[in-house]
Amino acid sequence: MTDAKILVVEDEIITARAIEEALKRWGYDVPSAVSSGLEAIEKAAEIQPDLVLMDIVLKGDMDGIEAAEQIRSRFDIPVVYLTAYTDSETVQRAKITEPFGYITKPFEEKQLFTIIEMALYKHKIDKALRKSESEKQLILSTLSELIVYHDKNLRIVWANRAAGEAAGRPTNQMVGHYCYEIWHGRREPCVGCPVTKSIEIGEPQDGEITTPDGRIWDICANPVRDEKGEVTGVVGTTLDITQRKRAEEKLLDYQAQLKSLTSELLLVEERERRRLARAVHDNIGQELVLAKMELQSSMESTMGPDAMGILDKVCKLLDKVMQDVHSLTFELSSPLLYEVGLVAAVEQWLAEEIRKKHGIKYKLSANVKSKAFDHELNATVFRVVRELLINVIKHAKAKNIRVGIKELKGALSVAIEDDGVGFDVAKFAKALRKGKKTKFGLFSAKEQLEFLGGKFRIESVPKKGTKVSMTIPLRTEDR
Repeated sequence: MTDAKILVVEDEIITARAIEEALKRWGYDVPSAVSSGLEAIEKAAEIQPDLVLMDIVLKGDMDGIEAAEQIRSRFDIPVVYLTAYTDSETVQRAKITEPFGYITKPFEEKQLFTIIEMALYKHKIDKALRKSESEKQLILSTLSELIVYHDKNLRIVWANRAAGEAAGRPTNQMVGHYCYEIWHGRREPCVGCPVTKSIEIGEPQDGEITTPDGRIWDICANPVRDEKGEVTGVVGTTLDITQRKRAEEKLLDYQAQLKSLTSELLLVEERERRRLARAVHDNIGQELVLAKMELQSSMESTMGPDAMGILDKVCKLLDKVMQDVHSLTFELSSPLLYEVGLVAAVEQWLAEEIRKKHGIKYKLSANVKSKAFDHELNATVFRVVRELLINVIKHAKAKNIRVGIKELKGALSVAIEDDGVGFDVAKFAKALRKGKKTKFGLFSAKEQLEFLGGKFRIESVPKKGTKVSMTIPLRTEDR
């Protein structure tokens, strides 16, 4: 049973009454029955029925077919024809109005009910489909991406508004033309086009193409299949990425320049540190040694015990200052790095900073044949090792550290491993991508090594320690 509202249009009063009574028995709402086409249009506008039962032959100048056409086009109300006429001319005229049913008089109530229910359901489905299609068209027309549906021969079947705007023509003027004709002014398909590949292999494809105007496009092509699984066409989604590409290229250029500048600044800083370290060692350190010698000489000739005590305190203070100067010299720049080499400098730093100051045990293994590496490589590797070890001191809570330095064929390999708290490498990488300042020492070390063409790898598990491995192309200094 249903409560659909039905308008009956029938010029035979007895027939109209019979139809009304039958419809009401089936549970339909029949608010009115009219006998002419004009009345049918007016009443449809007034009561907005769910369906119109329309007799084709009506009194007056307007027959049922004309009335049905206006009701359908103006109000989107489904019409089911009632007629005793089944000649081909009448049927053809009725078909043009796209009726939802055709009942031949006389008819049975069950037949009437069945056709009405089918008409109501079909109209409901059609309305939903039109709404869905309208929403789809609206969405596709607002997208900045170019959406184009191609047939198997690369002819354009449909295109959204963005595609038309990019092509400089209305979308209806694109239909039927080859895509390569529209976009490239060519007479044959483009080599390597993702749309062509998608049709050939029947799988989604993506890629980039450049149009004659210099624009760069990112294309994703997805095949469309029929019920048998055969490829019937391809939907191509295209985005103009010219500005993005240029911006990316400019950004990469800026990054390269920044890395080069950073490397230069670090080298300048290292040279300045070395100069200061030499100045402190050669000038201040030597002056302090001479001052202590003078005091000790004076102590030998001094007879008063009070003066001896004071001078002894001064000598001890000078010893402390000389030790601080030594530490400061080492902090500024390790003399061993330039006088003996990388391994000796690393071992001294491990002994002074790791074991002596922080009580962390260490083990150093080295297998280096070359006596002199390129100054830039030497300084960079030592600086990176120092930053990584500082990172261990600050964050790892390690009890043991292992450092390995070995010379490979054409490269220098360095590994630093600790038994500390470890961390989640994936989260660390994600934090770096978001620009968060976390474990900056690792990030800085990675950037410095990559500038020299080196590779950097981090392995870490929470509560199980961390291992940092690096490989740097080897450059030796000619002497």
